[in-house]
Amino acid sequence: MSFRQQNRHDLTVTDIKFAEIELKVIDDQLNRAVLKAPFDGVISERFERAGTEISRAQTLLNLIDINNLEVRLFIPVKYLSYLKPGAPLQLSAGQLDSPQRASAVITAVIPATDPRAQSFEVRVDLQINSSQSWASGQLVDVNVTLSSSNEELIVISDALILRQQGVHIVKIKEDNTALHVPVVVGKGQGNKVAIKPRDITLLSVGDRIATRGTETLAERQSVEVQPAL
Repeated sequence: MSFRQQNRHDLTVTDIKFAEIELKVIDDQLNRAVLKAPFDGVISERFERAGTEISRAQTLLNLIDINNLEVRLFIPVKYLSYLKPGAPLQLSAGQLDSPQRASAVITAVIPATDPRAQSFEVRVDLQINSSQSWASGQLVDVNVTLSSSNEELIVISDALILRQQGVHIVKIKEDNTALHVPVVVGKGQGNKVAIKPRDITLLSVGDRIATRGTETLAERQSVEVQPAL
């Protein structure tokens, strides 16, 4: 092979290598031009048409995952202590006479309060079956359990006696004498508050509790019970 033929051969080999590189670049561009959805869903909105030049960070469409819906709740901040991740909730939507119902589980409690609304965000996963139809953006009603499953004794707040030794209430015994009962105060609502006696044998449902003049009642002092007005 002459020098000229060898030179042409080398140039041809080089051109082939460059062509192979360009082909790989084109294949990569074609692969990038194909959009693969990260999950099965429905396209709710498309922002660009086929053939339009786009940038890497440009939004092309909205894809809704209809099989894994999340509900965002905004709850008054005073109920923050009642809601924990993993707790179940019941949701409903639709007509009042025949609402569609579903179960949900709290996945996150966001302890950041909206200063104006005084509410915090709770996120839950909606558990649905194939016979139900839920839509993104749909308003739902949520039943939030705010009470404890444990039974509690409730008294009006006027019955509490606040002293340096702790909180007491005055129980009126069957012989109409006063008995001071140390208690632990729980949650309250309005003028009512939950209490737990430090000695559970001293207090039970239906016991008579003094609500007026309690500060002056001494232990075992006789009292005259007045009927409620």
